[in-house]
Amino acid sequence: MNLSTTEKLARYETAQETIGVLIAMRSKWIYEEEQKTELNQDLILQWENEQDTFHDELHDLLIDEYDKIERILSEYAPIVKAHMTS
Repeated sequence: MNLSTTEKLARYETAQETIGVLIAMRSKWIYEEEQKTELNQDLILQWENEQDTFHDELHDLLIDEYDKIERILSEYAPIVKAHMTS
């Protein structure tokens, strides 16, 4: 697919923002779980692992990785959208 530099940048930045929101969601969930009197350590560990995965994806993301950007947008954007509209 031939995208202009502007289009590539827009999709790249959208993918970055999408991952950033997922990281923030996990942070909020971890914080809320830690405020409970009976913690679910398994959930906290799961969310921390998910955060690590998202951080790695964000760190390794390059503007020219069209397939990776499209995967992030198709896989993660609906989750973020659902969260933002709930």
